[in-house]
Amino acid sequence: MNIRLISYLLIASIMSLPTFAWGQSGIDRRENRPGPDGFEYGEYSYFDLQQEKLNYFKGYLVESYEKYGSKSAAWDEDAKAILSDFELYLTYLIPNKYPYTIINNCGIDFPAMRERCDRVMETTCDDPLVMMAMFRMYYKFNHRQWRHERLKWSYFWMPDMGYPDDIRYMITQLYHEYTWEQYVTIFQHKFKTTYTDEGIRFFKFLKGKPELRGIYFSHFMNWFEEDSERAFPTLCVFADKLKEVKNEVDPWMYHMFMGVHYTQRAWEERGSDWGSEVTDEGWLGFRDNLAVAYSHFIKAHKIDAEMPYAAAEMITVAMGNCDAMVDGTNDWYWFRQAIAAQHDYIPAYHAISWAMRPRWGGDHNKMFSAGLVGMLSWRFDTRAPLMLRVIVNDIAKDLESIQFAKDRIEVQDAMMEMYEGVLSSTTYASDPKHMEWYHAEYMGFCWHVGELEKAKELALKLPVVVKANASAVLDQKAVKHEMVLAYTGKYRDALLKADAMYAKQQYAAASDATDKLFKKMKMDKNVHDAELAYVKERNQFGKLMKQYMAGEWTQLIDPENPMLGWEKQYGEWEVEDGALVGTSNQAKYRQGLMLVHKFPFGTDYKIRGKAKLDSGFMADAYEAHQNIGFFFHALVEDNSKEMSIGLIPQDDVISFFQDSYDKTIQYGKTDIENEVNFEMHVNRTKVTVFLEGKQVLDITIDPPKSKKYRQFGIGSWTHISEVKVRFESLEIVKNDGK
Repeated sequence: MNIRLISYLLIASIMSLPTFAWGQSGIDRRENRPGPDGFEYGEYSYFDLQQEKLNYFKGYLVESYEKYGSKSAAWDEDAKAILSDFELYLTYLIPNKYPYTIINNCGIDFPAMRERCDRVMETTCDDPLVMMAMFRMYYKFNHRQWRHERLKWSYFWMPDMGYPDDIRYMITQLYHEYTWEQYVTIFQHKFKTTYTDEGIRFFKFLKGKPELRGIYFSHFMNWFEEDSERAFPTLCVFADKLKEVKNEVDPWMYHMFMGVHYTQRAWEERGSDWGSEVTDEGWLGFRDNLAVAYSHFIKAHKIDAEMPYAAAEMITVAMGNCDAMVDGTNDWYWFRQAIAAQHDYIPAYHAISWAMRPRWGGDHNKMFSAGLVGMLSWRFDTRAPLMLRVIVNDIAKDLESIQFAKDRIEVQDAMMEMYEGVLSSTTYASDPKHMEWYHAEYMGFCWHVGELEKAKELALKLPVVVKANASAVLDQKAVKHEMVLAYTGKYRDALLKADAMYAKQQYAAASDATDKLFKKMKMDKNVHDAELAYVKERNQFGKLMKQYMAGEWTQLIDPENPMLGWEKQYGEWEVEDGALVGTSNQAKYRQGLMLVHKFPFGTDYKIRGKAKLDSGFMADAYEAHQNIGFFFHALVEDNSKEMSIGLIPQDDVISFFQDSYDKTIQYGKTDIENEVNFEMHVNRTKVTVFLEGKQVLDITIDPPKSKKYRQFGIGSWTHISEVKVRFESLEIVKNDGK
């Protein structure tokens, strides 16, 4: 037996958590599953739930449209195809709290689906079910105000149509989410219904249909938990009205909604401050509401203990107010109950990971033990083992360090065992893209914790990196497989010597050393192509650093390799005629376009070049607030920035943003076109902007918060969705202050 595996199992005995025990020596672990004493792994899985959804929804929406919908030869064919796709979309997408799509291919042809949506939108289709499907699958990423007006208009007709009550509630819930209006005011009687009316109809519809409880609670759970300033008042009204008809609705769904809602009320009373900042009144309201939530979840769990939902929600109740647990149970007990119902119920793992953090009286060993619960199910046909990697990442974020994994051999071994299980799983192999992702992620993990030989082995089997951030694990930057091969190859020592020179700011010597190394490796027929490509890039980058540090104007768009030195943060970027061109269909600010240069230019430099905003990229005339963006004093580690300048040609405006809340604190007016020659002078406390040789902005700024803020970026953002921008002839030089 692997001694390292024994050591990580011993962690589970710390702090009164249940202990783990292996089966007899020589027996396959997957046949004799280890687990905490008295711990049961429910056979029911997420995939079973998805199959139940498929069995229910498949054909249901199309048939309902054919029977009750607003039909026309102009859109019928496309509408039914869209609804057929939406039936799969409801079935095969994992809830928002988990960021990955299901492992198996859902079977939707997304480009064809989007073309159908656009064709239907071009007609006068006013069917609310079809509109709901289009917004859920496509238009939530592609905002246009007139599309939302169409959504609202379609909802006007919904009460007069014969759609079943569950479909009506799905439409209503989406309308709430996507109309961008105040939740309290949108459902006036001009719409012939209210959110409360539709919710009560739905809860009554569920009575006597226990087979639909899990299907619909999993679908609406995120909405029930919504505590935004817009949604919360509406949910409070709904909860009060629901009490009046509680004997007429499904009791399980009633108690689940009330439990979730009173949990939200508890946190509303407490506030989000640290415990020392909470008032006595806030604590009283917090505890009283959690006690109510507890009573509802207990009743729901007694009604149906074979579902994980009530037990998982009790984890949060126990974490926040143990006094409410009059039966002496605690958060770990309820975690056991949830996993006994569904061994891969992801919200339960998230809840226990949060509850086990030191701030709530736990510790990182307890968090690790919770992750082991998922891995030790050995169910690599489900998502349960992957929760180990999620929780180990949670620990790294909580510590702001990877030392927990780097220093603990038992953590490394458990993680490697998990990745090996995933890579040998036929379930995960059914989706090559996910398989390649986890392959790269495994390589990145091994690299970051010092398992270099294993990282090299994985890198040799990974000819391409499918995603730029695929190997970004433990809150660390992604690792290219080319780099792994270079630093585990025969020229590793020479590379490390050059690195030492760069660290000592001996840029000329370091550049010369890298150049000699590259020429030597080119002559070696045994050098891997990827390894050589990495050193070639390092060589080019070294020359850039040498030139810049010598105080010369330096090209940021290398003629041989225009993307050299640039790191994509948002959007799609490509090279056209030597220029960097970025496009995005999801460019609402903070998720638009952004390239950041890897070289830390410091805080004092001058940038010049030409930029062009392609307004013709827009599908309609709603173009205001598109801009050409410059990010300076950028903090690359979390895709953020400290400050930025935005040139907005449509309004002849220059906007300056400072701080993490993206508040515009100063504007400048100028006469600019979509294409502009610019120069920007930056230092720690001042920024000056020149357009077409004319100074248009000279402002004093706050110094960057730390030495981390040392990089420069280009891009764009917009208050709508689509944007395209082009940068060429970019040059940078150190700002000498003159």
